[in-house]
Amino acid sequence: MAAWSPRTLWFLMCANVAVAAGTALVMVNTVVYVRGVMNRGDSALGLALACYGMGSLLVAVATPRVVERIGVIRTMSAGIAVTVMSLAAAQFALSHACFLLTYPIAGQLGASSLTFAASALAAIAVLAAVAATVVARRGRPTIRPD
Repeated sequence: MAAWSPRTLWFLMCANVAVAAGTALVMVNTVVYVRGVMNRGDSALGLALACYGMGSLLVAVATPRVVERIGVIRTMSAGIAVTVMSLAAAQFALSHACFLLTYPIAGQLGASSLTFAASALAAIAVLAAVAATVVARRGRPTIRPD
C-alpha cells in the first residue's frame, strides 16, 4: 500500500474531479446528443462510444512511457489540462467516487440544456484543475510505496 501525504491526497482528489467532469459529460450526455441533437440511432451511438473508448485505450497504453519520461505529477497535470480544454470545445476507485458528484450534475443539467451542462462541468473541471495546481505548487505531492 502506498504512503501518501495529505497534500498528495488533495492533489489526487482534485485531479480526479477534473477527470470525472469530462467523463460524466461523455458518458451521460452522449446518448442525448447523438439521439436527440443529431437524430441518430444505436449504430451512431455505438460508434461515438467506441471512439471514446479507443481514445481511452490509446492513452492507457501510452501513459507508462510518458510517466517514465516526465513523471507522475506532470503527466496527471497534462491530463487535467487536456480534459479542461476538451470541455471548453490509474486512480480507478477515486475517479469513480468523483463520478458520484459529476454524473448527476451532467444528467440533471443536460436534461434541460446540453450547452449549460457542458459549461457547468467545464467550470467544475477548471476549479478542480486550479485546486490541484495550487496544492502541487505548495510542495510536490509524492507517491511512494511502503
